[in-house]
Amino acid sequence: MEWSGEQQAGDDLWRHLSESREQMVMVAAFIMQDNLRGLMDEAVAVVGRDIRNITDIYLERMQINYATSGQAFNADPLMRSDLSVCNLFASMLQGEQ
Repeated sequence: MEWSGEQQAGDDLWRHLSESREQMVMVAAFIMQDNLRGLMDEAVAVVGRDIRNITDIYLERMQINYATSGQAFNADPLMRSDLSVCNLFASMLQGEQ
């Protein structure tokens, strides 16, 4: 999200994206806590590490896409597919479906 920028997204979209991201992180942390059978702090640390690693992969892909096509993700079928799945999951978390 930060790569695209809050100003470009606008206040409402940015708030929606932030809320969706927070909900997904919490769900992932609860699942991880259950899997680890441990403390929430441990689960949050693991989820945070995983998010950073995945973010780095996406950022590198978006930078390559932008350098080659002028678009970070619109022309990338994998990115569009992943975005579609994330949007579906976010809408399920928010009870929109």
